[in-house]
Amino acid sequence: MRCRVRRRKCDEDKPRCRNCIDRNFQCQYGPQLTFLAKNAHTVQTLEVETQSTGYDAIQRCQARRRAILAGAYPHTADDDNYRILNDKDESAVAGLLALGMNEPDLGLSPTSVVLKTPMITSNLSYQSPLTLQSIQKPPGSNLETLSSTEIQGLLRHYRYKVACWLDICDLGQSFGIQGLQVALGSSPIWNSILDLSETSFHQLHPQKPLREKRSTCTRQADSNMQTDITYIALLSVIDQVKHCITNISATWNTERECDHDLMRALTSHAVGRDINSAIYWLFIRLDLATALATDSDMRAPLPPSFPYFTEVDIVADPFEMVFFYAYRPLWLCARAIQFVHNEEVSPHLPPLHIWTQLVEELQQWCRERPREFQPMLELEMDDQLAGPERSFPVVLFANGAGLFGNQLYHTAMLILLHNRPRTARITDFHSVAMSPLWHAQRICSIALHNDSRECWDPCLLASFLLAARRMTHESQQHEVVRGFDRIRTVTGWDAKNSLQSLRAEWCLLDET
Repeated sequence: MRCRVRRRKCDEDKPRCRNCIDRNFQCQYGPQLTFLAKNAHTVQTLEVETQSTGYDAIQRCQARRRAILAGAYPHTADDDNYRILNDKDESAVAGLLALGMNEPDLGLSPTSVVLKTPMITSNLSYQSPLTLQSIQKPPGSNLETLSSTEIQGLLRHYRYKVACWLDICDLGQSFGIQGLQVALGSSPIWNSILDLSETSFHQLHPQKPLREKRSTCTRQADSNMQTDITYIALLSVIDQVKHCITNISATWNTERECDHDLMRALTSHAVGRDINSAIYWLFIRLDLATALATDSDMRAPLPPSFPYFTEVDIVADPFEMVFFYAYRPLWLCARAIQFVHNEEVSPHLPPLHIWTQLVEELQQWCRERPREFQPMLELEMDDQLAGPERSFPVVLFANGAGLFGNQLYHTAMLILLHNRPRTARITDFHSVAMSPLWHAQRICSIALHNDSRECWDPCLLASFLLAARRMTHESQQHEVVRGFDRIRTVTGWDAKNSLQSLRAEWCLLDET
């Protein structure tokens, strides 16, 4: 910890360093830096006459936060040992938030990202069908069994190993920063985040012994859970993510449920910079993954249209650029699934018109995508630079958002081309882009060259599974199997049941 004014290390008179006291300077520290009460030795007025306005502001902020926590979780003096959040917990979160705000983001981050408080308008209320009794208790998230070191380790793992892929298309890092801020005011969300982090950690490190879990874990009452959509939705989506990564193949089933009331309330926040928008699109990603893996329809409601940003807006605001070019293919891919499974034919919107419109929008996205969403390297299979006996082309991207958007673009085109109306004219489009095999090979190539954990998402894994079903050559199938094994090593997600079903489909293809 260094004083920003003199760039000298702080001494034992924290939060005022002796160097600044001697020279009558104000000590200025980085954002989100706080001092525990037992470590803060305030300098007496006789020693320093200047006002420490920066530290007073921090003290007032901490006092206000403690007052909020005390109001949310009333307890007597006998219950002081069961505090959900103590000074060490808040200090750990504050440190991670400060690090997260300065973390590099693959060259896509704007010079300054405006972070809004994850709250909603005061006139919006949501009557939750969920009650505290109906919410499933997170196993092993009782903080009595966790030491401060373990809590800090789980928070660190969540911030840098889990939230990074949750925020794959979000420059504001909603789950990594705002999600932790919301969790400070809600013990159920705090517990769920720690439980999700622990589940993810033991998937990546199965050799580590599991902590003994108690069966007495309960979620405390939280008044925010009754009316605030942010708290309800964040708790729900965190639990759904944990359930998904625990057994991803079992999660992919056609009998999944969807809280339509909650999703309809979130739809109005689909376009925005707050955490409600990030939660909505994460729900869509999880639902899309199941729909792709099981060949079923979408359950979550989609916005009827997607906002179109002008070129001036996109150039001026990198956040809008990433949001538009990453989530538009996601929305179009979900629309393509709805088109395939829609049995009601409207006389005003015939299937041919809908199909043509979707293809045109996808091709427009591909033509207009900025440089950040274009491959940094693309080699065809017959290219000598690709190496001998390549089963797939080489398609590499420089960032997770570009990889995400392009793989879902190819997935949407693959779905539409396999369900093309008989009267559809494809001569108006580029010939290569109208080949289902071309898109399937591109999907496999993107997935096989994706070695970064932060660039993986359940819908990308399901997209890879969908494209792999079209691979009939033995060398391609072997490479796909090795790819699934590597994905399991990188992410910890076990899709062996889906891989067994894929092998069975390949055997049927060989017999025919």
